[in-house]
Amino acid sequence: MTRSAPALPVALQPHPTPPVETMTDDKLARWLTERRAAGATVFLVAAGHRCALFDEDDRSLRPIDPNDDGIATLRAIATAKCLRHASLPANAFDGITQAPDAWVGAATPMTAKDLKAWCKIRNGLFDEGRGKRLTERAVQLIWHEAGGRCMFEGCGLDLGRTPLTTRLSQIAYLAHIVAADKDGPRGNAASSFQLSDDPENIMLMCDAHHRLIDRIDVESFPAVRLQAMRKKHVDLVRQRLDALAYPQTQGIAFLGNIAGVPSAPSERDMCDAMLDAQLSPLPTIAYPLRGTHRDDRVSATFWRHLLREHTPDLRELVRRFDGSHPTAERHEALSVFPLTAVPLLVLCGRIIGEARPVNVFQFDPERASFRWDPSHTPQAPNAFFLTLPADTSPCSDVLLTIELTAEPDLSALPHDLTQGLAAGSLRHVRLRAKLPDGRCIRHPDDLTQFSQVARQALAVVQDTLRAQRIHLIGVSPASTLFRYGQLLRPGHHCTHVLYDRADRAHLFRAALVLTGQTVADALSSDDERSMFTLR
Repeated sequence: MTRSAPALPVALQPHPTPPVETMTDDKLARWLTERRAAGATVFLVAAGHRCALFDEDDRSLRPIDPNDDGIATLRAIATAKCLRHASLPANAFDGITQAPDAWVGAATPMTAKDLKAWCKIRNGLFDEGRGKRLTERAVQLIWHEAGGRCMFEGCGLDLGRTPLTTRLSQIAYLAHIVAADKDGPRGNAASSFQLSDDPENIMLMCDAHHRLIDRIDVESFPAVRLQAMRKKHVDLVRQRLDALAYPQTQGIAFLGNIAGVPSAPSERDMCDAMLDAQLSPLPTIAYPLRGTHRDDRVSATFWRHLLREHTPDLRELVRRFDGSHPTAERHEALSVFPLTAVPLLVLCGRIIGEARPVNVFQFDPERASFRWDPSHTPQAPNAFFLTLPADTSPCSDVLLTIELTAEPDLSALPHDLTQGLAAGSLRHVRLRAKLPDGRCIRHPDDLTQFSQVARQALAVVQDTLRAQRIHLIGVSPASTLFRYGQLLRPGHHCTHVLYDRADRAHLFRAALVLTGQTVADALSSDDERSMFTLR
């Protein structure tokens, strides 16, 4: 099968073009056929990897890169005893367009056998030559860095596939930048052997560009230009392939007993939720506060015992996920699956904070899943809003109710809060939903909108009302209460008293007291109180 040098797209033509164009194989075959018919003697001169022809009547040099048809015609010329050959120094062609008499005088007859041996030696200059053989590992690395594509700038041909289906065909080449042989393209005695098996000195190339840089137009592609091409290609491949990887995320589930029933969502569902959010989950999900306590919140000592039980867990949580801690784990993102009592949700959000990207997921009880329903669109703007007290003068205490699921039963407030509201000493700030519903958080953007309104609420309470304490009651999806805790800046937020309600038969009860630095149970006396330092 005849194979000629493939044509290159106009955009990829080398610049500047060589002074004398290398003859394509079909032109070479035609010219040789004409010379043979005329009975002329043809001279083949070689200077390293470069070679050219001229005849006895016309001394003009014709650079060639003989392939199938060209070699076959040269063989016929040699068989007819009309071919002569001369080996020249590597730089003999520089600035030469006409063969001098000395070349004619140095030429000797070349037989078909001589031609075959010369072709073998010349082809060796473009491969490994006298250099070190590439290891299989080096070949794999080159293919990997190239992404299986031609490294010539702007080409990108997929070399992992062949367009031929009826026979094998080589379309990919490992092209040396500095030839493995000192007499090869860009070769030199100082570094050819040393760099011959260095993957960074080798480019994966298609046939057309391999021939272009090594045989057709070597002068236009010096080593420095090819090295820049290779680096640009490798960087681009790495950048594009890195884009396939989702940010790594650590899944964290804050689970507890809800109304006496342990929450136990599927780990597979949590992993799928992270993948839906284009996050790459680590193999295991962390359960920082999975304790052994019963849901006995009607007991006056429940929160004291719970806090004592979880003190080691809280210490580990602070150490593990506090970005300022020297031994803290470094993950690109955290993924939180909250489903526990209100005070713990706020406390855990406060510990995790906003120092790194945190993706919070909302459990959908109807679908029994943490995965966001793709059929749901975000809530309309202003779906969540604030209702402020008529009197916004400074005060010491504020009741903040987060009421997105339903309005809280104010008749179930503790006696001291009811008295404070009646006397006007306790101001009431409400964070509300236009359409209260247990499923009001159905899209990640809903959490974003909630966070914006919650920040406004904190600004009003701390900057306008200048309150020292916030009494927080949440009748809201778990994700929002965790998000609220995240907004509390360590050392800067005012004291929060976190309330809990065991069931409809009982009043709201103060559970935990969260200061800028500590958390303690709320119902014990100062002597009995369990306290844990958060920072």
